[in-house]
Amino acid sequence: MEGVGELKGGTVRRRARQRCPQFALCVLITESLCRGPWLEVAKAAIAGGADCLQLREKELTDREMLVRAEALVKVCDAAGVACFVNDRVDIAMLAGADGVHLGQEDVSLVRARELAGENLWLGVSTHDLAEAQEAIEAGADICGVGAMFATQTKRRETSGLVYLRQYVELAAALVGGGGRAEGGRLATAVPHLAIGGITPENIGELAAAGCRGVAVSSVVCSAVDPAAVCQRLLTGLGLKNRLEPFTFSATFPDLRAYKRTCSQCCFVLLPKPASCWLTGFLAFLAFPGLAGYWVVSSRAKVCNLFVFRWRLAAGLRYGRWLLCWL
Repeated sequence: MEGVGELKGGTVRRRARQRCPQFALCVLITESLCRGPWLEVAKAAIAGGADCLQLREKELTDREMLVRAEALVKVCDAAGVACFVNDRVDIAMLAGADGVHLGQEDVSLVRARELAGENLWLGVSTHDLAEAQEAIEAGADICGVGAMFATQTKRRETSGLVYLRQYVELAAALVGGGGRAEGGRLATAVPHLAIGGITPENIGELAAAGCRGVAVSSVVCSAVDPAAVCQRLLTGLGLKNRLEPFTFSATFPDLRAYKRTCSQCCFVLLPKPASCWLTGFLAFLAFPGLAGYWVVSSRAKVCNLFVFRWRLAAGLRYGRWLLCWL
């Protein structure tokens, strides 16, 4: 399966190189829930601070699902955020996604790993401590924890804050005890995403219980201003100004993380479109040799400074180090 990662220009390769991070905000994209065009909602969610998107569509044909997944992966790659596909390991691999999320009734984690190898992060929904322990032992990279509250997307009994606290304690115990899962895999702090009926109004309860990341759907997709809702969620979680660190290797910079940091800085400091053009002009004055461009999304009403590609890499190799301006 290693060759699959080369089909999309090396996109499916992150799972093999690094452990799944703890995402702060994952937005599940379902077209039927979106107030506007689904792809515009996805872009707005990213602009609002979402560091992970998940494509969740139940009614599409395989061909339609693949086309949509490829489109979402392209948007996520450009912004430096992770992209998951719901249920479909095959679609996730063909589209070049970062991972796939599985429910308790979907294909087992063991069989999914046989198909995906180390090319995908595997997430799984859990509803109690027993399911969480089973998922970790089976090799889950990230666990959905819920449902926290009643939700319109799925009708099932809620697990509530009690289970969230249990999961957080389990993760802490595994870290403290150096616990190992099946096959010698370190079971240290498997990331979690609390899910189910989460809104800006109740997310504070999750933060108080130790939650570090949430997954939401309709509260963002159906919002008039999805970016603003994402910001409120991150604020409620205590992560309004959370910026991902960016690092440079000796030979090649981590451009995805660098672009992500610049994008978030611009969004936090200058959310108004009227300020975007002035900021872009000042950025070019500050860095006259910078090979970049300024993109303004009038629909999402946000701005992004994308610091790009090979000419930047060449500049770094020649010693012209550039820092993200604040």
